[in-house]
Amino acid sequence: MKEPYKLIDHTGDAGIIAYGRTKPELFVNAAKGMFDLFVEPDTIEAKISREIELNGEDPEDLLVVWLSER
Repeated sequence: MKEPYKLIDHTGDAGIIAYGRTKPELFVNAAKGMFDLFVEPDTIEAKISREIELNGEDPEDLLVVWLSER
């Protein structure tokens, strides 16, 4: 498999191309890529785990909702 995500230049901003064999894997890799834009991933330690339930009108909308979750 390719790398889980790739950071790309985008007009006036940055972008992410995320990969995954399944929708959950794709969504996790997109979130990892997004955080890579803000912090050094190796400096983050998972301390909290929680379940969330999200709804979207289509897969693209659901991805935006997922990446916007706090």
